[in-house]
Amino acid sequence: MAIDDINARYGRYLDAMTEAFKEHLSDVVKRAQVTVIARLQKDLTITDGILDSVPGNLRLLRQFDDIFAQAMDAAGYQHLVDAFIAQFPGQLRFMQEIIADLNDSIKRKVIPTQLTSTTRDILNSFQVNAAQALETLVTRAGQLAMNKTLFAVGGLKFGKLVETISNTFNRSLAESTTLANTSMSTFMRVAMKGQFEAAQKGQDEQLRYEYSGPMDLLTRPFCQDMLTETAAGKSWTMDEIDQMDNDSDLPVSTCGGGYNCRHQFILDVQALTESEDQAA
Repeated sequence: MAIDDINARYGRYLDAMTEAFKEHLSDVVKRAQVTVIARLQKDLTITDGILDSVPGNLRLLRQFDDIFAQAMDAAGYQHLVDAFIAQFPGQLRFMQEIIADLNDSIKRKVIPTQLTSTTRDILNSFQVNAAQALETLVTRAGQLAMNKTLFAVGGLKFGKLVETISNTFNRSLAESTTLANTSMSTFMRVAMKGQFEAAQKGQDEQLRYEYSGPMDLLTRPFCQDMLTETAAGKSWTMDEIDQMDNDSDLPVSTCGGGYNCRHQFILDVQALTESEDQAA
């Protein structure tokens, strides 16, 4: 099936984009971590490896979230986020291929292959929101580290502070990578959903959707169940999909199985054709 081939190529594209982001982010995190540790080692008052309980130390640790964010920005985090978000529309060629294949199967153009103005506006807003979410992660990570160290300043070993900083940067790396992966694939689902909603306006009955994508060792139970049911001939209306729970507090219609999900809902062509045959 052509869609299987498109999904395979799209999966490789996603992997390449997100792996490149992770690689560059890892470099950013390393540079920022070195900067922060050097700054604290220079400005903190330390005796025998232990932070002194003095107002200057407290003031500096109170600013840790700002120091953390500034170091990440100086290391290129904002530039990396902007460059990554700008690549989101590159996925749309795969959406157009999938839709063209579906229209060919239906033997007429039911789904618009070019973005509707509504879908385009939604995607533009989504990109802005994704960028802001990635920026917020850095601020939140810095705040958590600040809260962890602020009240222990009187007996806190500098080595322990370095460990906390390292954990903070590692957490930021993991969370930013997950959010980047998820937001990129969600962009594609939002685009597909918008085009399907445009197609729905010309139909008397609700369109039905199948679950599409890889079944491998990374596939989580929710997605395994959905793929198995699809293989058995089951499909769902968008109302039914909106009622599903993937145990991640993320909407199934645009996030599939949750964070890092690689699957898509696509139009059930057979159900649409049978519905039209019955109407005729």
